[in-house]
Parts: sequence; structure tokens; C-alpha cells
Amino acid sequence: MKWIVVAVEFTQKCQKCHTDVDGDGLKLENGKMFHNHCLTCAECSKSLDGAFYDRDGSYYCPADYVRKFGKYCAKCKLLIDNEGILVSGQDFHASCFTCTHCSNVIKPGDTIVYKNGAPLCSHCGSQCCSSCDLVITSDYLTAFDRKFHSTCFRCAECGCALGTNKFVEFNGKPFCEADIPKVQQAHHDADTDCACCRRPIGQNEAIKALDQHFHSSCFRCDVCKCELSGSFYERNGKNYCERDYQSNHGVSCSHCNLQINGVYLQLEDNKSFHTGCIRCQTCQSPFSEGDKIYLREQKPYCEAHQRA
Repeated sequence: MKWIVVAVEFTQKCQKCHTDVDGDGLKLENGKMFHNHCLTCAECSKSLDGAFYDRDGSYYCPADYVRKFGKYCAKCKLLIDNEGILVSGQDFHASCFTCTHCSNVIKPGDTIVYKNGAPLCSHCGSQCCSSCDLVITSDYLTAFDRKFHSTCFRCAECGCALGTNKFVEFNGKPFCEADIPKVQQAHHDADTDCACCRRPIGQNEAIKALDQHFHSSCFRCDVCKCELSGSFYERNGKNYCERDYQSNHGVSCSHCNLQINGVYLQLEDNKSFHTGCIRCQTCQSPFSEGDKIYLREQKPYCEAHQRA
């Protein structure tokens, strides 16, 4: 702010001491009047006989204003003493906040595009390579509705430059022709979901059972929750380890009362036997699968001893 020495033609009050200003006084740009000795710095109390700053009705010499309120431009590092802008927590002169690529001033309200931490105007931001984030200034390729430097468009698996060669897209990434079988296998595996957790099953970790696929860690007994890595039993849509199946649904031998695993013989009266436990009551010969068993008084006899 500036002041000028004026000859007071009619009585005016000093803005500091509120007494009449007689003779010469200091008149500020805002029209306020001071005695020469009353216009002082609010911090150091020295007379403001040169340039000074006005803030909220108080006046400061340059040194104290900078120390107390000064802001410096993040670009030119000089004091911002007039119009400034605040962007992402940093202060700039309005003329210093420019596009990193074209150097045009980015005005308040303009769209700002940040690439690698640097501000770009909306035009330059739309011309950036989707791989390296740098502005494209020469030939480029378009893929997936995005732009790439010709040297930046590479296979996501082996890193070879794709150029205009054949490629396949998977999960938004390009793959070269040589890696397509590998990607197709990965795509196939990703399409196979575990019937238990419903998450994708990767290579070499799937178990197929009951026409469904499972993670090896997900295929478990529905009773004790142990992993079913070998043989298992299924009943009414539930899976069982051998112990729990026999405990809940197993068949006991009517002769030895032990659980029956595998092939067994069942008589008309629904009694079940291990093949080695059912014998002719007369000759004690064991029966084999397919042999005729004759019951007399609910006891088994072979064909030779069917009659008393």
C-alpha cells in the first residue's frame, strides 16, 4: 500500500490517535488519514516511511509482514504479495501455475490432470500414454480406448513390444500371441469357481467330485470338516469321510456287530453280513457273492443243507 503527504484543508481525525490532523498528514490509498508519527508497523512500531502492507486494518513493514503472514510461490519461490492461488496445499502466483508440458497458465476453474505428480492442462492430460503417463508428441497406438507410445505398448507377460502384432486382452492388459495359450488357460481357470466358496480355482488346485469343482482345501466332510483328500461317501447331497458315514449311515454286520465296508450280503429279513461272516449253519462254509442262501427259521443254509 502507498501513502501520500497532503495538506489538510479541513480538520480530519487521525485513524490511530483519533485527534485532529493539523497541517500535513499522511493519506492512504483507502482514504484514511494519519499523523506522520502515527503510521507505524503493528509489530515493530517503526514508522512506515516506505512501502508497507495492510492486513485486516493493521499495517506492517515488509519484513514483519513476510515473517508473520508471508506466502511463497511453490514454483518461483518468491513472495506472493498480491493475487495467489492454493492448489493441493501449495501456494502459487496465479501466473506461475502452468501446465508442465505446454506451459500454458491453468486458471482457477480449469480442469487439472495430474500425471506422475505433475499438473497438466486438460488438453495435454488427454494426450498422455496410458503406460508411462507422459504426453504423446509423436506416433501412438490406440487399444482398449486408450493411447500408448508405440514403444510402451508391450505384452504384460513377457514384456515384448507388440506394435501392430496380434494380441489378446485379459483383465485390461495386452498379451502377445506366444503367451495367448497361457492367458487362455488362466482365463479358463478363472472361469472355474469353487462349488463351496464360489471363488475362482487356479491351476493344479481343483478337485472334481459330484460333477462339481472344489478347492482342495474346501472339499471337506460335512460332519467333522476334515479335508476329503482320498475316498469319500456321498448321501443326500452331503459328503462324508468314512468314519462319519459309517457312524451316521453305515451298516453293521448282524454276526460280528462291526461296521461293514465294501461288499456285503443282505438277507430277505434285511439283516446284513460281512461276506466272511455269513456261513451255512450246518457245514460252516462261507457264502460268496451270487451264491444261493436258504433261510430256515431265519438262519442261513447252503444249497446242500437246505433241507433238514
